[in-house]
Amino acid sequence: MDTETVMGVQEAAEYLRVSRFKMARLIRDGEVPTFTTPLDRRRKLVRRSDLDALKTRIVPGEGPAYTRTAA
Repeated sequence: MDTETVMGVQEAAEYLRVSRFKMARLIRDGEVPTFTTPLDRRRKLVRRSDLDALKTRIVPGEGPAYTRTAA
């Protein structure tokens, strides 16, 4: 079984060093995919690999709000 690291929205925000509200905006805008567990559908979970992928798309010095787009 593949054991991938997952975290809650608050933990993900701390990992990216952004506010909880910024994290919610990234999720709402589709920048960060989330999923729920069958036991608690109210809590959103984020894969660490998805956060790492987002970090690689971030333009250095610009912050998470500004990501590279294909030109």
